[in-house]
Amino acid sequence: MRLNQVVSILVTVPLIIWALDGAAQVTPRSATKKIPGKKPRPSPTATPRPSATATPTPTVTATRASTPIPSVTPALTLTNERGLYYGFPYGDWPSTDSPLWANIGAFDGLRHLDTFTIMSKDAIKGVHGRLQHFGPRDTQSYFPWSEFVDYDNQQVAAGQPSMIVTATYQGKKRQLYFSYNNSVDPAFAFMAVNVRDERFIQFFYDMYWLGTVRVPGLNNQWLGLDNCAFSYANYGVVDDSGNWVNGVTWDPPYPQNDDEWVAAIVKILSELHAKDPSLRFIANGPDAATDAKFNQIAAQLDGFIYEDFLGDYNASPYGAQDLYKKFTRLQSVLFDKVQIYQPRGSDPAAVASAFLAYAIFTGPKGYYGMLDGQSVEADPSIWQPIRRALGQPTALGVADGQNGWRLYHREFEHGLAYFNWTGAAKTVTLPPGRTYFDKTGAKVTQLSLQYKEGAYVTF
Repeated sequence: MRLNQVVSILVTVPLIIWALDGAAQVTPRSATKKIPGKKPRPSPTATPRPSATATPTPTVTATRASTPIPSVTPALTLTNERGLYYGFPYGDWPSTDSPLWANIGAFDGLRHLDTFTIMSKDAIKGVHGRLQHFGPRDTQSYFPWSEFVDYDNQQVAAGQPSMIVTATYQGKKRQLYFSYNNSVDPAFAFMAVNVRDERFIQFFYDMYWLGTVRVPGLNNQWLGLDNCAFSYANYGVVDDSGNWVNGVTWDPPYPQNDDEWVAAIVKILSELHAKDPSLRFIANGPDAATDAKFNQIAAQLDGFIYEDFLGDYNASPYGAQDLYKKFTRLQSVLFDKVQIYQPRGSDPAAVASAFLAYAIFTGPKGYYGMLDGQSVEADPSIWQPIRRALGQPTALGVADGQNGWRLYHREFEHGLAYFNWTGAAKTVTLPPGRTYFDKTGAKVTQLSLQYKEGAYVTF
């Protein structure tokens, strides 16, 4: 999340630390039957969006999904499927103390104690934060920056290395900044910290988590960590002319390459877990340079935030491939993690289509919350009847197609769901052997889907 996207009344969450007072657990939704078991972001205008229509419209014959889902625990109540990332519940804005918060199963955003008090005991109560970089003007993460700088200065004065990372470029030691788009304004930028330094890990735990964010006695509190593109390439310096330069090797004793940086991320997460087993982490769009490195980090995470799910970024070839990459991870290494999906929009058709995509992508601990332009939840009565009609999934999702352009689909207890991200209109021939009904109750053998459209049938 960029700072200019922040709604000051809400909270955001990239990586969440989850404190489970009283050993509360998130119970996944599933059928009672046994269900079998980041690169820098390109400019969204760099690649033209594919045409939404095709002539003639291709016809695809769908096959039965056959990959079973691992067994999961009993279902949550339906209201618990509502999750918000930097948003307000439908029907009440902008209030942090509305009784409607009692219907929200998961929330990550600003540290509103009145909101947390209204939410149910077992609901996820997330506070936006960060893990690997901070800054003096970052008021959204609650990190005690001034106290950290004072402590770091004391350590340097005592002959210890600084915990604020630097890199030497053109003979000058320079501050190391984080960037998604190869540019940075040092006045507002985030500065990398040495997360593998034991002094920083202890400061994070004592002064940030226990001393600033955590509310004693609050059940199921999380700490969200934003900007989780865990790549060495996302960091750079500013030269004497004000130009951004990445690809520089960091000064010792800081990580010297991407392998060491990933190992440092794994180290701080695992050590924080060890300090307090009740700590849990959920990441906002985590990524790494390779799948192997991502899997190392994912093993330390307990959740995933999908901010701007199905946004314009995903309409480019690179973005469509990134959507498919996230789908494969959400259906595998992240399957049993908490997953919060935040698409944008309010049109009823868009709300329904995005819900079907979410239902195909998500694992058994998923939360859905489309937000409108005011960061208010879209009317849940649009999608809740679809959930009741389909029931719970009985197989993993399937992605038919090539590269990023895919037809996503999944089988449920009472029907089939489809979502078209192929870049063109598609006609789907439904699998043989059953009688299918569309949302109007009419018998159908095919579904016609526009690009970015979802649909479902019951049987």
